Amino acid sequence: MTTFYKEVHKPDLLKYITYSEGKVLCNLAEKSKSKRSLNYSLSLVPFYAEFETGDYLCRKISQFNWNYGISTKGLTSADEYLKTQFNANGRKVILRNIRRLETCFNIRYELHYGSITDHSYTLLMNRLKSMINSRFQEKKERSKDIKEWDRIFESSKTKIRNKSASLFVIYNGEDPIEISLNYHFGRILFSSVSSFDTDYSKFGLGNIEIYKQLEWCIDNDYEFFEMGVGGMDYKRRWSNVISPYNHFIIYPNTLISKSLGVIEHTRVKFKEFLKSKKVNDFIYALIAKFNRMTIMSKRDLRYRLKKCDSGSNIKANYSSEKEIHLEDYHFLKRPVYDFLYLTQEHLSSITILELEPERKYLLISEKNSYELYFEYT
Repeated sequence: MTTFYKEVHKPDLLKYITYSEGKVLCNLAEKSKSKRSLNYSLSLVPFYAEFETGDYLCRKISQFNWNYGISTKGLTSADEYLKTQFNANGRKVILRNIRRLETCFNIRYELHYGSITDHSYTLLMNRLKSMINSRFQEKKERSKDIKEWDRIFESSKTKIRNKSASLFVIYNGEDPIEISLNYHFGRILFSSVSSFDTDYSKFGLGNIEIYKQLEWCIDNDYEFFEMGVGGMDYKRRWSNVISPYNHFIIYPNTLISKSLGVIEHTRVKFKEFLKSKKVNDFIYALIAKFNRMTIMSKRDLRYRLKKCDSGSNIKANYSSEKEIHLEDYHFLKRPVYDFLYLTQEHLSSITILELEPERKYLLISEKNSYELYFEYT
């Protein structure tokens, strides 16, 4: 919910907001600084938020944007939730990815919540921005979050320190490989902006992030884990609550404000009508196509792995070849990590030999050996 989680033009005049069977989430009347003449048009308000507006008038419009989330009421563990939400194969894939990630790398999970140093904050936010850019560059699309990044960066550090926001991070050693910026609202965790290092794509870091954050919500008595707007497949699979967002139009009971309220109500209703007819989908598809045409991308890099006969003297057979270190050859990371996923071995056990620069490499572990071939298009 953009208005309250991100605090953009927050309507402090409202007495309070309720959620979860009538519980008071926060009392806003005591800190009201708003002018009584203001009108408010609040989009993407989730089902659990209701307002008591006092002598203000309020109109609510159901939107054609869907809210995806997990109600944690009655849950004792994330594994328990997997059993009720996914079939056997779905559970197997998620748990397998977690095991393989933790087998292949030195993985730790950390939630920065309540305190964070200036250095860590800047490092993590810059890393998150870089991962968003890289991921959308691969998709040849543009990110909406990057357009408002300066505002997100400037406001989030204070929110983390006062426990109204957090940064969930998956680390490989000291390297952040997945980051989620969350907002905290009462007993609700809202995952707002997240991304991951695409070199680890094979491991399904998005699903691992949800699993680990769900664990945190359950352990800390949170009632709802919200994944926000947008009907991506992974959100549908994880969500046990899917409901439309609402648009609230709130205004004083005066002639001018009522007239402006009616105009805004008509505008929003027409906009939602266009959404219901999928006009916006057509427009977004055109914009996406234009973006793919205008965004410059590097030449595509394709590779394949071919298993070798693993004789005991395979290293000896290639003793004259150059041994390289992965940190100096960034373009090798994804294929090497794919190799680790396939063989379920730790990164530290891998030897990489360069057979032909930028074309052919040999990956050797204690149990497996694969030739790696590159093709450029």
